Amino acid sequence: MIRCPAYLENTNDFLHLDSGRLKKYLAYSQDYYDGMFHKYLDILKPELNKCKCGHVFYKNMPSDDILSEMYSFEKEYLNNPARPPSQDMVQTMKKCFSIIGKKNPCILDYGAGHGRWSNAASIAGFKVVAYEPHASRTVEDNNYELALSEEDIPPYKFDLIWLEQVMEHVKDPYALLQDVKKYTHKDTILRLSVPNINRAKEGNEIWHQWPYNGKSNHTLAPYQHLQGFTQNSLSKLVHRSGFQQLNSLSLHFNEPVYKIRFTLGKILGGLSTTTFYLMPSSVNNLDS
Repeated sequence: MIRCPAYLENTNDFLHLDSGRLKKYLAYSQDYYDGMFHKYLDILKPELNKCKCGHVFYKNMPSDDILSEMYSFEKEYLNNPARPPSQDMVQTMKKCFSIIGKKNPCILDYGAGHGRWSNAASIAGFKVVAYEPHASRTVEDNNYELALSEEDIPPYKFDLIWLEQVMEHVKDPYALLQDVKKYTHKDTILRLSVPNINRAKEGNEIWHQWPYNGKSNHTLAPYQHLQGFTQNSLSKLVHRSGFQQLNSLSLHFNEPVYKIRFTLGKILGGLSTTTFYLMPSSVNNLDS
């Protein structure tokens, strides 16, 4: 049995490529990667497993070489130059600046991509370090310090760590959260956001349309997203990783709907959230 990356429970086979889904996979490969994914079928079977916590993930994970090849080819990034951050992004960062409530806070944008969130953080008043290990996905900018490897990340203890649409891309999200711990102090806020398969754009058709509907990327498109989170599975993961929900007056003031959605999401998947505001559970956990 294969254990869940979020909950560590045994999981069950969920979806595989039957003849109909194989045609969808090949069309996706052609449309998005000029057929590059065809060759992966000989070494990598696209199959999904599911845990009782709701987490869905790829049973067979791609190698780092395959992921690097995929990221270097992505048309979405190659055909779209970096854009400035939206006003909503800037407002979100300003709210985080208020939640932290200290002068000259420092943020680590972990998995920064083209740097839109990093630029938004700079506008909001943060000192910004942007970490993006895939050089083809990012650009240098005077508004932040760019790190292309973990060795390039300054040995700071950051006030805010930003994981925006990152953990769904990694093979071992628990290991990522453990790695992030070394950049935290006792008051660090970890703000993470991942796609929510209970509120996916495909709605009730999410598994019928996997791996491709012929029009747009699937929420669990191979191998762009390796993990499919729910609020429950994400909660299980962050708890065993040594983080807990942030509970502060400044959070409730700046994000008044957050606690309501998180509470209702425990029983109503359609109202759930997979955007979390977290803090280290204890000093001991930071050293574990």
